[in-house]
Amino acid sequence: MMSSSRRFVGFAIAWSATFCFSMIGSAQEELTPTVVVSGLNNPTGVAIQPDTGTVFIAESGAGRIVRLREDGNSVEPVVVGFPEDAYGKGPTYKIGPLSMAFRDKTTLVIGGGGRPDGDETIYVVAVPEVGSDPVNVESAKTFGPLAATEAKGETPAVPGEGNFFNVAIVDDFVYATSNGDDEKGWIARGVFEKNDPKGPLERFIATKPFVQVN
Repeated sequence: MMSSSRRFVGFAIAWSATFCFSMIGSAQEELTPTVVVSGLNNPTGVAIQPDTGTVFIAESGAGRIVRLREDGNSVEPVVVGFPEDAYGKGPTYKIGPLSMAFRDKTTLVIGGGGRPDGDETIYVVAVPEVGSDPVNVESAKTFGPLAATEAKGETPAVPGEGNFFNVAIVDDFVYATSNGDDEKGWIARGVFEKNDPKGPLERFIATKPFVQVN
């Protein structure tokens, strides 16, 4: 039987997708996008800081997290030094940090993408004050990695996971989509104790058996 937390996460993902598509279908003729900042190197994620409303951006190709300055058209580095990798077949793209979510006003959770599958981690950093020097990601606390495992008896080998393109926080849990095991399409889960990672990152929901899509 699927646990209540698994049902909740699955419902939340399905509801979010349905809501987004309904918004696109009903309001696409009314929406006019506005460019607030340009010249970014492969931006892959955004998050809104609680209380301040400040926009944070994962500038993946530059290996850093930035925030939009109060002038509304320039950015300030916040977290730097992420490892970088190349993603894609044919056209390739430089990637580093991929996704973000705030646990609270000063605690930012970042899904990594710059390491090989099986070595990748989810980072937890304290956001510096506006105008302060950026934080180097080497000082971050981490969830993971989700390493590969070898076959044992009737238990098959399991590929390592990486490329955490989406992260979400629910109560004291962080959930992340991951790439690696194409047969399962795992959503990973980690547990917080206050604002610190507690215990290992785990493979939590195998999405492909339910929806037939990784």
